[in-house]
Amino acid sequence: MTENHDSPAGNQPPQYGSNPNGGQPQYQGGQPQYQGGDAGNGHGPLQNQGGDLAAPKAVHTAARLIYISAAISVISLIISPFVFMATDEYKTLADQGQAAYAWGFFSAGAIFSLIVIVLQLLSARAATRGKNWGRIVLLILAILSLLGLGGAFQDAPGIIGAIGTILLIIGTIMLWVGQSGRWFKELKQRRNPMNR
Repeated sequence: MTENHDSPAGNQPPQYGSNPNGGQPQYQGGQPQYQGGDAGNGHGPLQNQGGDLAAPKAVHTAARLIYISAAISVISLIISPFVFMATDEYKTLADQGQAAYAWGFFSAGAIFSLIVIVLQLLSARAATRGKNWGRIVLLILAILSLLGLGGAFQDAPGIIGAIGTILLIIGTIMLWVGQSGRWFKELKQRRNPMNR
């Protein structure tokens, strides 16, 4: 005599979104878990349930480091004028009537720095959306920042700026290696199947 099961789980496959062990489907932070590749052990590209590649955690962590780097650069820019006015060099220039010239030079540098900061923020945002140009621009900015790191430890704004530069370099490297690098490679292959 065979038993008659009233439960749909008896001889039927589990329903979409159900947990085969019973209970509710597993979610992290209100979002479905990502699957695909070797995502479970952090070695493959991550796919959401729609089949699109989702940015791995390493990409978002790298972007946060780059955002913090930009914030530190802004703080350094705010502090710099006060430190500059306290230097003997500025006092000498002010005594010679050339303070306006010094401020013009200083202002031009500040405007250039703000442009670099905005470019850094836009590039980090683009990178989290899978735009390869974003991480290329960040690599260029990181290399240029690294070249200027040598003389950065002379005063407080320089030390603060150096911390921002180090975070930028770390964040940029994270976009090129490990799971992030595989994610960008997989995105490139999906956009251009001829590269496979």
